[in-house]
Amino acid sequence: MNYQNNSSTMTNGLVVALIIAIVLVGVTVIPTIRADSLTFSTIDPPGSMGTLALDINASGNIVGNYLTADGKAHGFLLSKGTFTTIDVPGAGLLSEANGINDAGEIVGIWGLVTEEHGYVLNKGTFTTTDFPGAVLTFFANIDNRGDVVGGYLDSAGIEHGLLFSGGILTTIDFPDAVSFTTASDINSAGQIVGNYDDASGDRHGFLLNDGEFTLIDFPDASSTEVFGINASGEIVGRYALDGQDPFFAGHGFLLKQGVFTTIDFPGATSTAAARINAHGEVVGQYIDVNGIVHGFVTSSVAEL
Repeated sequence: MNYQNNSSTMTNGLVVALIIAIVLVGVTVIPTIRADSLTFSTIDPPGSMGTLALDINASGNIVGNYLTADGKAHGFLLSKGTFTTIDVPGAGLLSEANGINDAGEIVGIWGLVTEEHGYVLNKGTFTTTDFPGAVLTFFANIDNRGDVVGGYLDSAGIEHGLLFSGGILTTIDFPDAVSFTTASDINSAGQIVGNYDDASGDRHGFLLNDGEFTLIDFPDASSTEVFGINASGEIVGRYALDGQDPFFAGHGFLLKQGVFTTIDFPGATSTAAARINAHGEVVGQYIDVNGIVHGFVTSSVAEL
């Protein structure tokens, strides 16, 4: 499943070069604290063989993805305790829901055997968008203005971030990135977070605000990934230590007012914090001792 990932209408926006000032300022290194006071709830749709909870809006509606025994990946919406499966008509093995805004618009990715496309689901209608010339396109999240972030893979095998705003598709590439940049989330202020790989193959997070990049690295981590940002600028993601695989041995984190807080699901072998809503509720994934992936939602981090 992608960590982020009715008839369809193909929409190709104008590609505009993104000219940006560069500020490579690492977040201040501050001793981390642990989120031991949080309450965690597991999220698993019926029939799931593995679940990712990927976004939560201000109303508490949660979207994500789950895998079924036939090998298919499906999106889901969890609203008021009820699961609804989200499958794009005509999709093959892949139909994922990656983000939801406060109006209930949902974005994600769907695909056949050899192709993948980004989509927006609004009032029951799926609209597909492909970055011009891309091998694949994916949408990661949508803000309350309808602006979408995500990424695309070009014909040379390079992955770029993207912004889809006002019908215009814009490339986002972190300076000095090698082969990989992706945009993970956007908040109502237009702040974008994402990730990139450097020349050594190490992964780092970033914040893009008013045309300026800020590097985000969890203290002493060998890998940092940033997945979400809310309207208050609180950021969540995942980090790994000592070269460990972030998926199988990662830790979730919250970055709030310059302070990093580790968020680990109790008893899990790995945790990732995917998104945070306006109330400070966090969703993500964890791996249990049997190697099964589950989604989760936490109580508010407001008091941390």
